[in-house]
Amino acid sequence: MGANTPRIAGFAITYNSGEILKTCLRSRRFVDELIVVDKSLTDSTPSVAEAYADKVISVPWSPLPTETRLTADEACSHDFILYLDHDECLSVEGIHWVRENAGSHPAGVFRFPKREYILGRHDQDAYYWPSYNIRAFRRGSAEFVSTLHEESRRHRGRGL
Repeated sequence: MGANTPRIAGFAITYNSGEILKTCLRSRRFVDELIVVDKSLTDSTPSVAEAYADKVISVPWSPLPTETRLTADEACSHDFILYLDHDECLSVEGIHWVRENAGSHPAGVFRFPKREYILGRHDQDAYYWPSYNIRAFRRGSAEFVSTLHEESRRHRGRGL
């Protein structure tokens, strides 16, 4: 890691994710700290999380992820934070981009294109492709909000 590369914290929020969580967490092995926050799991997810994560935190189940994301954010030790849902993975290109740009890119907030698969298929011509979600930020550049599909927003005057 170069002198200009910050340490990266990553987290996932999960609830009864089972085997899909393995793929999710393996795609984040490049982060320096990996945290899983579980929402009162009842399946094999805790053993999967413990096999890959540096920290596993249990919280009571809640219908919206905001409080859970705040818990995860507070548990992060590093100032560059990457978060994806339990069923999301970065592409190889996305991983390389984060590793190369986390310390040098002037923005504080990073949106990534999200490829949706419906019934196992991605429709390149769908009206919702590409949609962009904030999935990484420098601490202080974004905050989590209490809406279902727009879970974080950029602070005014920070980031690009």
